[in-house]
Amino acid sequence: MSADQRLEAATAAIAEREHLVRVRDLLAKDVANEEVRVQQLAGQLRSEQADVHRLTHGVMGFINDILDDGQLEQEKREVMEAQIRLKEAQGSLEMLRAQMQGVIDRLTQLVPAQLQAELVAARAAKEESLMRSGTTLGAELQDIAIRIESIDIELIPLADAVGTGSAAFSAIAEILSLLDAVNAPLNVAAIPFDTAAKKAKALAGEAQAKIVLFHRALTDVATSSFGDRLDVDPSDTMFADDWIRDLFSKRTPQERLANARSSMVARIERINAVLGPLRARHDELATRRAKLVADRQKLVG
Repeated sequence: MSADQRLEAATAAIAEREHLVRVRDLLAKDVANEEVRVQQLAGQLRSEQADVHRLTHGVMGFINDILDDGQLEQEKREVMEAQIRLKEAQGSLEMLRAQMQGVIDRLTQLVPAQLQAELVAARAAKEESLMRSGTTLGAELQDIAIRIESIDIELIPLADAVGTGSAAFSAIAEILSLLDAVNAPLNVAAIPFDTAAKKAKALAGEAQAKIVLFHRALTDVATSSFGDRLDVDPSDTMFADDWIRDLFSKRTPQERLANARSSMVARIERINAVLGPLRARHDELATRRAKLVADRQKLVG
């Protein structure tokens, strides 16, 4: 199979799965509607059978034998017609169920992750084939590959730094939210200071650990893209012990809360000052990379 044929097959398999998903959803609705129809027709059949039973038993059966006005035969015909309609609906329901099961069986063979992996591999194979062809198109693809690789060299460690920095920011924000809950507005349930302090103590070590991870991730970030070197304040990588000690000092709860909050606010502002430029650079590179990938995909097909 050529690179072109492999890519066409991978694309066709994905298109087939998307089509089958739509068919499955439509069949599911048809099955549900047909199940309702079968239930309704079964109810009608029971009703018609009850009419026949009424005309052949008891007082009504005796009267019908005397009058013999043809009503019983009419009811029997209606029972037969109801049986035919029910049988038709049951057959239709079974056919729809079989169709849906067939679609489901085929979908189990078309695993999305495997299809996507094959599509990526097929595109890579075609791209490699084109780059080796010596054509203008191959040269364009090679240039795009070099530019993507150049972006990735900076983007990969940058993404790690943004992730660890965001985690550190969120950990500090959680502590601040807890402290702010002590002096919550009247319409919001407040948390007692002692409860908040105990919970904050448990969170402080985790927040410090995440700041340390952020600090380590920053060492791999390319500094040439920023005017000043971005780094975490050293005091923020070892704040927990002193901060907790101050939180449980002998001062009044109001003083301890104010000090704990003010130092944490300053800390989250410092983290955000580093995180902001990182996010901006990350988004810039990610956008450029996405455009190059889209351009490459158009060339490969």
